[in-house]
Amino acid sequence: MSAKGGLDISFEEYRLQYLDHLEQNGFEGIAQFLFDSITNLLQRKLQRLEREQEQKEKERQLSQSMEQVSIERKDELPSNITLLAVDKP
Repeated sequence: MSAKGGLDISFEEYRLQYLDHLEQNGFEGIAQFLFDSITNLLQRKLQRLEREQEQKEKERQLSQSMEQVSIERKDELPSNITLLAVDKP
């Protein structure tokens, strides 16, 4: 905006000042609506990230358990059986 003779402020600062202007002129509901909406969206995103993290942890634990079982089972094999290594994709 400043290149065309306007104010030298960031867009973020402009938005905040505009919301302040609306509130000062009796439009309190708009800022409150945006705050409530963003708060709700952030909470949902955090919950989703927590669920994803929990799922990754469960998968990691399952993988470790499977590796442990595989090692234990390998020890139970007769000595004349050889296991082939398979590359994981």
